Amino acid sequence: MSLRQKKACEEYTRAKIKKWGCCIIDKNHIDYTFFENHLKNHNECIEKVGVGIDYFYIIPNPINDKYYQTIIKRLDKFIIDFSWVYCCKFKVRSITEDLTAAMREAIKEETITYKKIKLN
Repeated sequence: MSLRQKKACEEYTRAKIKKWGCCIIDKNHIDYTFFENHLKNHNECIEKVGVGIDYFYIIPNPINDKYYQTIIKRLDKFIIDFSWVYCCKFKVRSITEDLTAAMREAIKEETITYKKIKLN
């Protein structure tokens, strides 16, 4: 996939998220299938989906509320975020990238707290 196509995917998805803002995207929502298919581009899709998706929802990013974050509410009530931007990259992560992602996840809450303090 070309860089132009990846950029177009990112712009298209950003426009959808901006259009809907904070909301629940359940199976009756017009864009549910879009988000379900979009998530398939994530290399951790199987882990993110788990036992199945109840619905998606969009919330303000906890670090900068002018941006949005996409969340999955699974059928087992587990809540997990996913990067819609990463889904536009259409790439497979290396072991190093997986390790880095795991380390970032381990300190996520501390990082958010630190950045909120520094931004205020």
